Amino acid sequence: MTYSFQSQILSDQDLFALTHKQRPTAQARSLNALGIDHKFRPDGTLLVLSDCVRRALGLDASANDAGPKKINGKSRVKKEGLLSRSPQSEVAAHGA
Repeated sequence: MTYSFQSQILSDQDLFALTHKQRPTAQARSLNALGIDHKFRPDGTLLVLSDCVRRALGLDASANDAGPKKINGKSRVKKEGLLSRSPQSEVAAHGA
């Protein structure tokens, strides 16, 4: 069985439609803001899989386990990643 990744990789036109940016560095900033995983190719262009877009936008059925954890309907995300402590443990850690 042969599997082609070509259909899974976003085209230059898809990237522009998604980010409204032309340059790969600007596209990467937009993808970061949207929470979409991507890689730079050795030639400086971006590689983005359609599965990553669907997952980040909540369009994938398996996205239920992939996204940021929510507490009381609010996302608990820092720039470095998910918070490892609950709000209660943070209050206890700061002595309040």
